[in-house]
Amino acid sequence: MDNVVIFFENKNFTFANQITISTAHGSRPHSITVGSFTNDDNPDIAVPNYGSNEIVVILNNGNGAFANRVNYSTCFASPYSIVAGDFNQDNRSDLIAINNGTNNTGLFLGSGNSTFGKSTMYSTGALSSISFAICDINKDHRLDIIMVSNGTGAVDILLGSFEGFETQIKFSAGSYPICVAVADFNNGTRLDIVVVNLGTNDVSVLLASINYIGFLKQSTLTTGNGSRPQSLVIDDFNHDSQMDLAVVNSGSYNIAIFLGYDNYSFVNPTILATGSEPMPIASGDFNNDTRFEVVVANYASRSVSIFLGYGNDSFTNQTIYSTGSDSYPYFVAVGDFNNDISLDVIIVIQYTNNIGIFLGYGNGTFSSITLIPMGYGSNPFVVLVGDFNNDTKLDFAVANSGTDSLSILLQTC
Repeated sequence: MDNVVIFFENKNFTFANQITISTAHGSRPHSITVGSFTNDDNPDIAVPNYGSNEIVVILNNGNGAFANRVNYSTCFASPYSIVAGDFNQDNRSDLIAINNGTNNTGLFLGSGNSTFGKSTMYSTGALSSISFAICDINKDHRLDIIMVSNGTGAVDILLGSFEGFETQIKFSAGSYPICVAVADFNNGTRLDIVVVNLGTNDVSVLLASINYIGFLKQSTLTTGNGSRPQSLVIDDFNHDSQMDLAVVNSGSYNIAIFLGYDNYSFVNPTILATGSEPMPIASGDFNNDTRFEVVVANYASRSVSIFLGYGNDSFTNQTIYSTGSDSYPYFVAVGDFNNDISLDVIIVIQYTNNIGIFLGYGNGTFSSITLIPMGYGSNPFVVLVGDFNNDTKLDFAVANSGTDSLSILLQTC
């Protein structure tokens, strides 16, 4: 089964109507992105088909209906991730496909009338670029790509130009980097880079130079022997206008909070105990006190942990919410899904063919889980939260690895 499934949601988080859009047999769609490819402000869909070496564009008519798909070849490259953005400053959405096994990344320039040009491939020098960030790293008003490769331990930067990207720039990170993010950690004029290194049990922070593409220094934050850091989230947890880090350690079953100082340094971490094998993390204000909290999904203990922040350097002990028997949560995101001005939590659950929602009460507590079935054998593995039909309500995009399909869940109530 290779298709996109679109559901319409009613007040009880059940789904009534279903629209199925095929992505072609054997396509194995791996992720999803949205953008207005016709400049009509309707979020259109783009899907990378890993199995058929192509990307698929599906146009949104804005009324719950979608046009037939258009396929664009990536030649011999197998795309597994995709993102939309204006990469050549023509006010039209383009697409970047991150390819697996071919040492390159593909750029598809958009025309603004629903079509895209032939892909231009840019060498990355690494077969295993697995995490990336899109931003203007050098403040020239053009989007750049930052990627990490767990095979080479390198940070690869492709600088944007008017018609694509310039020569690649490389920087070293630690061993087996698995996650990359950007933020301004020193209140400078340029974004800095942070990389989670699974193999060396640490985090690399590359502080950007002000005058050129380079870095003043690289700081290494140790997460502990055998900690096996997996992911991170960046926020100002102690209200000092400095960005801080929360790093998930799957091997030591904890979160390390690194508070940032204005002298380009971080304090020793505050350690928060979690459940078994924590993996994804997200942050938000769960009790409406203007302070940031964190939520982490515990893969092996079948639960999520909520930590409420005091606005200084401390958090409450975890409050644990079960995700159900035989469930293995491994993706988490937050948003106000029922329009009550309180943040909720959504997770992806492996092996049970469900995603799950915890509704927030606005005081730091949550409901028990509401399961939303994705279909027999679907095995959902990632969810994207956004307003896909311009009705001011948050919708979900779910990628299903078991049935080679993608599901778009549109909230209508």
